[in-house]
Amino acid sequence: MIRLTTILILLICFGASANDISKINKLKKNAEIAFEHQQFDVAVSNYSYLIDTLQVYDEESILNLGHAYYQLNKKDLAQTQYQKLALSKNEELKSVAYQQLGAMSTDPKTMEKAMSYFKESIKSDPSNLDARYNYELVKKRLKEQQEQNKNEQQDKNDKNEPSDWAKQLKEQADRLVEIRKYQEAHDLMKDGIKKDPSVQHYNDFIEKVGSVAQINAI
Repeated sequence: MIRLTTILILLICFGASANDISKINKLKKNAEIAFEHQQFDVAVSNYSYLIDTLQVYDEESILNLGHAYYQLNKKDLAQTQYQKLALSKNEELKSVAYQQLGAMSTDPKTMEKAMSYFKESIKSDPSNLDARYNYELVKKRLKEQQEQNKNEQQDKNDKNEPSDWAKQLKEQADRLVEIRKYQEAHDLMKDGIKKDPSVQHYNDFIEKVGSVAQINAI
């Protein structure tokens, strides 16, 4: 769950007047109130003015601007804000930023990236239990996905019965294996796939022979 950071900006700018500081803190407070009332577009407007127009570099505001963009489903803009904190010296803020980047990368195609982000989040702040939970959850889902892909491929191979030509090719490869010509057997089967896709039925055999050939080449 996103937690809004509510630290006010104090004397951060050399030469800043009391009025300037008051204006800055008022903008930030208005942004926080808008966020709490789920007026995320108003929050974005205030934080953006603070950061982009007034050129105030405040990491809490950058993080919260990312949160507001995220709630508006403007994930590219949110990601840009979170990435700004990758080199932050504030390990807690950096951990939250990485956690958010991970949460935005849980698509099946990007789960490995999500794991990497959650790992960085934990590294930055080992006490971040949400990041630890998400890391283990994505790790489990990734393993399940890999198993599913493996099973689907195996089912596909099982259904794709080898042709007579593929069976004869396998027999030739077996004879080559018997005389320890593993690389030739592997190459024979790989070339066979190009001519007859049903040779893929023997993918497990091809992978094992290929592994042995690589070991022997060392």
